Amino acid sequence: MDEHHRSVLALPMLQLIRERLHQVFPVGVDGRAYAVAERAARSLYVFLYTFSVDGVTEHRVRPAMVTTMSDGQAGKTSIAERIQWWEGARRPRPPSQATPGRWYAENTREPIRDETFRVWKGCGALLEDPLPTTSALPRYRLARDFADLFNPHLGPDQVPAIIEAWQRRHLTAAALARMALIQQQATASAGSGVRFPDGATRLLAVGPSTPLLKSAVEDFAPRFLRQPVVLAVTESRARLAYEDAAQLRLIKLAPDPRVMPDLLLADVAGPHGQLLLVCLECVATAGQMTSGRVGALAEWLVRQGFTDAKVAFGTVFRDRSDAAFRAAIGELAWGTFAWFTTEPTNLLVLRSDGDLQPAEALDDLARVPTDV
Repeated sequence: MDEHHRSVLALPMLQLIRERLHQVFPVGVDGRAYAVAERAARSLYVFLYTFSVDGVTEHRVRPAMVTTMSDGQAGKTSIAERIQWWEGARRPRPPSQATPGRWYAENTREPIRDETFRVWKGCGALLEDPLPTTSALPRYRLARDFADLFNPHLGPDQVPAIIEAWQRRHLTAAALARMALIQQQATASAGSGVRFPDGATRLLAVGPSTPLLKSAVEDFAPRFLRQPVVLAVTESRARLAYEDAAQLRLIKLAPDPRVMPDLLLADVAGPHGQLLLVCLECVATAGQMTSGRVGALAEWLVRQGFTDAKVAFGTVFRDRSDAAFRAAIGELAWGTFAWFTTEPTNLLVLRSDGDLQPAEALDDLARVPTDV
């Protein structure tokens, strides 16, 4: 045992582990919910409790050891008590053997292994021994530099720099970029000015979807449209926050805030001079582009004579990991798309059978392995 390592000298409290996990895995990291969940904090405590850290001991942890830990045992923190518990817990227990006050039920070990451990392994925080899948032997240990992040003796002025250094080493460039974009949006004023394609800047009312509208106008429109025009921004189903009256009159489109999407865009430089309209819903909590919304918008356009115009329907979300997207995906209409402000170069397209032939669709998606 490396008796000088901080995991031996100072065992952190659960509350400190919870707080540091949220700092180490900020919003935007894939699988963050699993990496910072309560069972993640308790799992990390068990790793440190049992000295299962690379280079400190040869101890390893298996998921069932997390489930059989209890508050009473966690409070016994002498080195001898911790080693004694590991010796008993590392072996499978008979199903009939009760564990008073255990943290989790027996069947919780699968989510610990398949969710929390999987995310930690993916970023180098957790190491796994190459044992047969049928082996009941403990196989997991913390990477030493990950365990170092939970040293309770670190001062508050030291923690951010040490965590940032670990993130630079272990999180991918794409993950770091997503984190930066999300944090920028989280701290931006919801009522800040929005720069429109014509160069004008306007203020939109404060609201949960305002940052999404801002990103859609300033980033989505110039990125995906050849010559974008913002025709209207709907603040609520009662009023328009902005409308380009001259452009709307020019194309003979009468706005109706009771029907219109959150953001109505036009591309006036489409192929062969054809007008492309883009209807976007910006979802911070609810209001995604459902089949009902698509039908209502299509009917509104047809009533005004737009029978030949091409129209695209989409939903803007902040991030794929957001609860808003997870709640909405089952209601998104086929034939629409989703755009995420934290991954601005990508579109998630929900293609329906009317838009594709199955074989051709797979041909479009197929790539050589070196491009994956």
